[in-house]
Amino acid sequence: MVLIINGILYSKDLNKAEYVPNEIILKLASETKIILPHSFTTGVAEIDAALLKFTITDISPVVPYKKDLNPRLPDINRIYRIKYTDSIMPDILSDDLSVLKHVIYAEPRYIHYETITPNDPYYSNQWHLPVIGANYAWNTTQGDTNVIIAIVDDAIDLDHEDLAANIFVNWAEYNGTAGLDDDFNGYVDDVHGWDFAENDNDPNPVIGSLFIL
Repeated sequence: MVLIINGILYSKDLNKAEYVPNEIILKLASETKIILPHSFTTGVAEIDAALLKFTITDISPVVPYKKDLNPRLPDINRIYRIKYTDSIMPDILSDDLSVLKHVIYAEPRYIHYETITPNDPYYSNQWHLPVIGANYAWNTTQGDTNVIIAIVDDAIDLDHEDLAANIFVNWAEYNGTAGLDDDFNGYVDDVHGWDFAENDNDPNPVIGSLFIL
């Protein structure tokens, strides 16, 4: 049996550190000179005077230099990562630098994690999701109803509360003529997929058979 569904994922909430210790991110104004990788100063007198209070171990661009940047896009060439060894918290150092001239922004190097918790009350029973690292994917995407997923299984409950609203509908067959292959794919009335075991258009489990969702 092949079933087509539209799916939406929900992410897991994790409690972790807010930012990397002893590092900040600094963006400078467009009139400043580009800082080379592994520098110890910025070349901006006011900023360097503030940094002299600390033991700076590295100032490097966050991304490699990009030539001929589109002027309509953000200037990513002047975003730098500053590393230091002092005990001052990154948020405090960032606040001190943020008020200086030529500084667009200064902030801790935040660590981002999933912030959305699955609404499935049985999520904790689904041991396989953490094993395959599914929680990491939820920070990138929570799904897209425009993406069609084909699932190969022995059967599916089309009326299941977790699936009913997301089951794919083959509208050519749904709005077509019963008994005819309206979309010309070789399967008649395959509105929700095709049951290849029973060779019919009903993906629901056969009554009396073993069914595992």
